[in-house]
Amino acid sequence: MEFPKKMSRYCKKCKRHTEHNIKEYKGGRARKMAKGTRKHERNNLGYGGKYQAVAHKKKLNKKPTFSAICNVCGAKKVFTIGKRLKKPQLV
Repeated sequence: MEFPKKMSRYCKKCKRHTEHNIKEYKGGRARKMAKGTRKHERNNLGYGGKYQAVAHKKKLNKKPTFSAICNVCGAKKVFTIGKRLKKPQLV
């Protein structure tokens, strides 16, 4: 599905509708001290073998997340679109 690279959205900082640049959101690096990471490392210790969580069927597609950057003040806002898509494209 195609989305525009520029969109008119409401900016909380400017308190009015302004032009925003739209980019696909990219998550940061995983934290080493996060609780899930520590649990996974603890389960892999020793002679117990490889730890695997309970297997469950994954959803095939993710809901795309975008970040909107205001052209006037530079404020960023992360938003999602409620549909599951295979490949969102910015046009």
